[in-house]
Amino acid sequence: MTERGPIHTTKKYTPYSKKFFDIEGLTVQKIIRTSIERFPNNDHLGFRKFIPGSNKRGEYVWLKYHDTGEIVTFFGSG
Repeated sequence: MTERGPIHTTKKYTPYSKKFFDIEGLTVQKIIRTSIERFPNNDHLGFRKFIPGSNKRGEYVWLKYHDTGEIVTFFGSG
């Protein structure tokens, strides 16, 4: 097993973080759930499929926050 370096955190908030999230007690799960509720129709996760018979990739295909939320819920429900 390799040694891990220190975990770096900060209490410096940006105008963006203050605008959208109450930082104290915030978890990754809360950030994701809050984003799904606030921005359900915004693009969230994107990927580019390979073009058949080529090494190149096509245009981005995006999942909306709502779509990602459903996937996370179904996955977490087993």
